[in-house]
Amino acid sequence: MVIPVIWQPIIPQMSYIPAFDQKVNMATPISPTYPRNDMMNGYMMNNGYSYALLYNGWLHLIDNTRIEQFLGEMPPSRVNYTNGCIWISVHNRSKAKNLGVQNLNGLYQEFKQMEYILGTNLNQEYMKQLALKYNMLCGKWMCFVDTPDVDRVWSVIARAVSNGRLGHQAKVQSSNPNGIKTHIICVYTNNFLDLDERETIKNELQKVLIESNTVVKRIAYKPDLYTYVGIYQNHHSLNETIDDIVW
Repeated sequence: MVIPVIWQPIIPQMSYIPAFDQKVNMATPISPTYPRNDMMNGYMMNNGYSYALLYNGWLHLIDNTRIEQFLGEMPPSRVNYTNGCIWISVHNRSKAKNLGVQNLNGLYQEFKQMEYILGTNLNQEYMKQLALKYNMLCGKWMCFVDTPDVDRVWSVIARAVSNGRLGHQAKVQSSNPNGIKTHIICVYTNNFLDLDERETIKNELQKVLIESNTVVKRIAYKPDLYTYVGIYQNHHSLNETIDDIVW
C-alpha cells in the first residue's frame, strides 16, 4: 500500500494527559500502515489509500473530504489506548503557521535551570522570552468533556476546524479502558503571544459550542510551552492556564 505524501502536525516525544495526571512515553513508533487494531486499519482504508494515519499514538485525519466518515468511524468514545491511540486529531493546513522544529531538550534544560534559580520569582514575562527564543509559540484552548458527551462535542469542533472556522488543529483524548471517563479537547492557535488570534479563536469556539447546544460552559488557554516544561496544577509560581472564559 502506498501512503500519499501528507502534511503532519508537530508531534511531541512526550505528551501529557491532564485528565489522567500522568506522562505517556511516545518514543516507540506505531506503524502508520498497520495500526494495532484490525478494525481501525480497515476503517482507515478508502479506495486503496489511507484517509487517516495512526502514528506515535496520534490518529490524524489526512483527507478532510472524509471528515464525516472519520467522525463516524473513529469517535473518541470507542477509540482507546488498546488501539495504540492516545490522541485523535484534525487539521486545516491553510491556517497553520510557525511550525518550525523546536529544540525541546534545550528549552527544557534552560527552563529547569531558571526555575531552580528564580524559584517563586519565575513569571509569565520570563516564559514569553523562553517561548520566543525557542520558537515554542503554539498554544491551545481546552475543555474537558465526559465520555457520554465527547463524541458530539468533538464532532462540532472537528468540523469547525476542517472547514476553516477555527484554528489550524484540534485534538481529543481517546478513551481510557481503565474506567476514567473524562476527555480533554484542544483547539490550537499558532502564537499564544498574539492576543488578537487568541481572542478570535476563543470567541469563535464559544459561538460554535453555544450554537450547537453542547454541554461545555468553560474553556481555558494554555501555551504548549507550559505543557512541555511540566507546568500543571499547583505549580509553585505559575498558573497552569493564562486565560479562560465561562458562560
